[in-house]
Amino acid sequence: MRRRWDMFGMGLTGMLAGLLVGLLVAGVLPAGAATGAPLVLGEANGASKGTVMRTGGVRSLKIVNNRSTGTPLELVAQNGMPPLQVNSSGKVARLNVDMLDGLDSSELVTVFDYGPWIAAVASNGTLTRGSRVNSTSRSSAGVYVVTFDRTGTDCIYQATLDTAQSVAGDTITTAQSGVQIDVTVVNAAGTGKDAAFYLHMMCLPGDL
Repeated sequence: MRRRWDMFGMGLTGMLAGLLVGLLVAGVLPAGAATGAPLVLGEANGASKGTVMRTGGVRSLKIVNNRSTGTPLELVAQNGMPPLQVNSSGKVARLNVDMLDGLDSSELVTVFDYGPWIAAVASNGTLTRGSRVNSTSRSSAGVYVVTFDRTGTDCIYQATLDTAQSVAGDTITTAQSGVQIDVTVVNAAGTGKDAAFYLHMMCLPGDL
């Protein structure tokens, strides 16, 4: 009786092993590694816990993709979560970044590009002092042209009359014309008047 039971047990074990192999081959059971199991290359591996790799070598992990159209590494994160986390502020050589805080490189400017653009112009149209000014001129009474080293389509131009050469009723206006700024000074009667003034151009980063 015992010999029969042993033979039956061996037969049952063989049947179960054959069934598991068949299910594995058929793809019913996962072929990849699970928690605590070795990593299976070429298969989808899953684990309920994180994996930590430590080594004393030059690098802990190196991935080489020999396909010309392949990507060696793909990181997929949940919505709102960063795909990568590091603990060092060191610079990574040859690592190019396409966007910075959602901005393309063409949308970024340096601190130098904020100006200042300032021109102090005498009543005869000559520049007395300024910053980033290409030229100034006077074409007729009260009509001046100031050109900075750059301009923007939506920049703000603030012009102020020199109080030593202006009286009540004198006004100053500005208008952009291509790369130059037209400045006009008139008296209370609306007649052009020569007077010294200060011009300041202010631009937002997107306007440069």
